Amino acid sequence: MVKEASERVEIVPPVFKAVKIRVTSEEVQEVVPAVYETVKERIVVKPATTRLESVPAVFEDVEERVMVKPASKKAVEVPAVYEDVAEKKLVRAAYTTWKPGTATSIQRVNEKGEIFCLVEVPAEYQTVTNRVLKTPATTRYEEIPAEYSTVKRTVLKTPETTRSVEVPAEYAERDVAKMVKPATTVTKVVPVDYEREVMTQVQPATEKRVAVPAEYETVDQQVLVSPGKQYCTQVLCDVNATDAKITEIQKALQTAGFYSGPIDGNLGSDTMAAVAAFQTAKGLASDGYLTVETVTALGISPQ
Repeated sequence: MVKEASERVEIVPPVFKAVKIRVTSEEVQEVVPAVYETVKERIVVKPATTRLESVPAVFEDVEERVMVKPASKKAVEVPAVYEDVAEKKLVRAAYTTWKPGTATSIQRVNEKGEIFCLVEVPAEYQTVTNRVLKTPATTRYEEIPAEYSTVKRTVLKTPETTRSVEVPAEYAERDVAKMVKPATTVTKVVPVDYEREVMTQVQPATEKRVAVPAEYETVDQQVLVSPGKQYCTQVLCDVNATDAKITEIQKALQTAGFYSGPIDGNLGSDTMAAVAAFQTAKGLASDGYLTVETVTALGISPQ
C-alpha cells in the first residue's frame, strides 16, 4: 500500500443568478485636471565627453662629428747611410837592413873596412779612404690621424603621442510644464433611472467529503505530496457591484486587451467571458465568478 484511504473535502461553490434591479441614483467620479505652470529648466544638450588629440613629434637639429677618413699609417722609405772611413793599408812591412854608419853596438865591417850599422826600417803604410755602410736602408711608418668633419642632422626629440582633452557639456534652457497641483477625483451622486442585472446568491457554498480509497502499486511507490484542503473565494458582493464599478472593470479589461464589448456597466456574458480570460492569463482562480482577487488584480478597489 502506497497511500492509505482518506477523505477529501471539496468546496462546492455558491450558486448565483442574475436578477434585475432598478437603480435610481449612482456615484459618478469627475476628474479634476492637474494644474501646471511653465518654468525654465536647464537641460543637457550634449553631455561632457573626452576626445583624443594628436600631439605631433618634436625634432631638433644637433651637431655631430663624423669621421671622414679613419686613422692610418704611411710607409716612408729611409735610405741607407754611408760614411767614409780612413784606413791605413800596409804597403811594405817593417824590416832591418845594414846601412853605413858610425860605430854602434850592432855593426858590421865589410871587406873594405866600411862600417855598417843594422838599421830597422819601419813599415810603410798608405792611407786608403773606404765608403762603408753605417745604417742600412729601412722603412718607417708615420701615423696619419683620422679626419673628422662636423655635420648637422635632425633627430627625434619627442615621439608623436596622443592626449585626452575634456570637452565640457553643453546646456540650454527650455520651458517645461511643472505640476503645481495633481489631478484629483471628485465623487458625486447623480439621479438615474434604469434597470441592471446583479448576481444574487441562490445557494451558499457547501462542503462535500469524498472518500479517497487507498492506492496500491506493485513497482512504483507514490507518496502524498499535498493533502486535500479547503479554501474560500471572496466574490464581489451586490452592494459593491454597482454600474459604476462594473464600468470601471469593463474599462480595465478593455485596456488589458481582454474585452471589446460595450462599456455599459452591465455584468453580462461578454464581460464574464473577459473576466475568465483575464483570470486564466494571470493565474487566478477561474471558477465563473467575479472575485475580489480579480478586481484587485485589475487595479480597482473592490469597495
